[in-house]
Amino acid sequence: MSKPSNDGASIDFGRAVEIVGIVGIIVSLVFLGYELKRSNDIAETEAVATIYGMTNEMSLALAENPELSRVFSQALSDFESLNPDDRFTFYGLLEYVINVNEAAWKYYDKGVINQEEADYYARSLCKLVGRHPSLVAAWHSNKEDRLPGFYEYVTDVCELKD
Repeated sequence: MSKPSNDGASIDFGRAVEIVGIVGIIVSLVFLGYELKRSNDIAETEAVATIYGMTNEMSLALAENPELSRVFSQALSDFESLNPDDRFTFYGLLEYVINVNEAAWKYYDKGVINQEEADYYARSLCKLVGRHPSLVAAWHSNKEDRLPGFYEYVTDVCELKD
């Protein structure tokens, strides 16, 4: 409905309300986009902090426990020289490292971290698993205990073919 204005021009109130409504929707969508971006940034920061926290826990355990540190160091330098008890200890440490990487992969799979970050974590696992044929065999035998997709992802990144 148009009404004449004081200067003689007609004003269509319905059209004015539509324009105000469209502007309101646009502003709301821009704000929603901004909030989603912030939320994603916070989730990524929390994911990386969680992964770093898990990594730091292992580093602290190695620093505080000379026996763990010895086994880990020996496994990295001369895996063959480990006795059965030390290998068991090392496999426990390796399982922890695998779990950290599996958490990183899960964040990647859900789109929280990007592929470059996920590959960075996977390469650290590659350095451990690819060190000795028995570790590669242990990796392959552990396939069923991993999240679907994680095993294939690490196997590809680390080039750990059967």
